[in-house]
Amino acid sequence: MVKTTDNMVTGTGQTDAGAQLHIQENAGEDILQFLDKQLSSVLSKSPVRPWYFWEPHNPWGISAPVVGSWGFLDICQDDHLTGLAAQFIGDDIILYDSQFYPDPATIRRHDIGDWQYDAGTCPASPHAGVVVRIILSDPAAQAAVLHLQNSTADISTTDLTLSRGMVIAHDLHRRYCYSGIQPGGPPFEYVIRYFPATSKYIRQQHSDFHKRMNVLYPLQNFSARPLWLVRGEDRADNDFVTGFMSRPGQWVVTDS
Repeated sequence: MVKTTDNMVTGTGQTDAGAQLHIQENAGEDILQFLDKQLSSVLSKSPVRPWYFWEPHNPWGISAPVVGSWGFLDICQDDHLTGLAAQFIGDDIILYDSQFYPDPATIRRHDIGDWQYDAGTCPASPHAGVVVRIILSDPAAQAAVLHLQNSTADISTTDLTLSRGMVIAHDLHRRYCYSGIQPGGPPFEYVIRYFPATSKYIRQQHSDFHKRMNVLYPLQNFSARPLWLVRGEDRADNDFVTGFMSRPGQWVVTDS
């Protein structure tokens, strides 16, 4: 069960509309087994490169040679997960990012015990979005806790004890940090990021956003990322052509 403190959502499968938080107890064994297998395959590579954990849903992305991207894309388009996202941003939804977290590059930049937030990863205007987290490993024995700031104007937090299969959806602007996670350990969650299709994804490479992201992530070009309309309709004339290649990605063998 989700363990709660003050200002928390009690129980599972509930949404706190004011705090923009939804918690469910189980992502489904099929999803968890696929993610476990993919993560195990990535960790078996030598050396393990940081970009192996980035954009695994993108068949043309930097991690595509080492993961089964089409399976990740199926998860990101799952009706149940996009239904969770719809509770935050409406029925018109665009997928723009996903990753295994934390990856080695993240660990080098900052401690996961430090406050952070995902709003800076989304160049959409008007600015809005939702993050869906699927907990993979079972960190319960380490008393791992996700701390979510309740709002930008409220320093109180919602504290969630993590367990395998837990699904946590929250507003893109909520700051968060972790405690009880063993430093230097492998990724323990798969994170999916969506924004509403009523917002427009900024493609201009020389915008302030992309200049900043090019410094933080020199191996990723956020301006050229492909977008997927995973629910509803596009209502902001978004560019769904950029980022796709004529030659599709190939399935990879992950058992070796």
